[in-house]
Amino acid sequence: MTEKKRKSLEIEVASKTDIGRVRSSNEDSHLVLDLTETALGRKGLLRLVAVADGLGGHAAGGTASLMAISCLRDAFVGPEAAKLTKSQEAGALLEQTFHEANKIVHEAGSSPGQFRGMGTTLVAALVGLNEVTICNVGDSRAYVLDKEHGLRQITKDHSWEAEYARRFPGGQPELAGATNLLTRALGPQKSVDVDEFTVPYGPGSTLFLCSDGLSRMVSDKEVQETLQKASSVGDAVDTLVSQANEKGGEDNITVVALRAIRYSK
Repeated sequence: MTEKKRKSLEIEVASKTDIGRVRSSNEDSHLVLDLTETALGRKGLLRLVAVADGLGGHAAGGTASLMAISCLRDAFVGPEAAKLTKSQEAGALLEQTFHEANKIVHEAGSSPGQFRGMGTTLVAALVGLNEVTICNVGDSRAYVLDKEHGLRQITKDHSWEAEYARRFPGGQPELAGATNLLTRALGPQKSVDVDEFTVPYGPGSTLFLCSDGLSRMVSDKEVQETLQKASSVGDAVDTLVSQANEKGGEDNITVVALRAIRYSK
């Protein structure tokens, strides 16, 4: 099917956030933004979705994650997005927005007070007609499920645990309670490196984003089985959040899922 004939892609979307069983507040934030009626939509960009997991305590963490999500939303409904002439330029805007969000969170967290030292993870995906562009900082994840590859984690966790595993495969590090220490996040430093990935996406594919409150409680195998068996992504999202809580709900849980159904004219 040629690009000219791909007028639209029907997508089923669901999202959910939950405080979990242990935390007293929810520091996660998420975004599901429909771009189909915007200038970007006319260039073949359909959705912008994101998950952010705040760091630094009750007020600070929640504020940091909301700042990052608000920065994303503003960038993709604002004048800069309307100026884009090609859909490919949106990937550059996505990465640029991560750097802008880092600056905003860093400046807010550098002042004395309750927000000092705050930060947040951020994973965001820009969904087009035949591919998805993903950026991430931290350990909130993006996966793609399709018939050819099964469930694949697209992002790489920026955590002490994950970095050790990549450098020393099969090793047994003395984690000493450091399993959730991040090596990279938005806010703590003046600048940050942002990972970017572009992968195919079309009918039969499911994009799945989550905070570590889900990924640390529910295995990739369980995620894949749930996404494959559920009659809708809404049912899948509800089931996965319930599974995380049944296993202890040790952190806030946020998930976003998008299933590509079919192309339509």
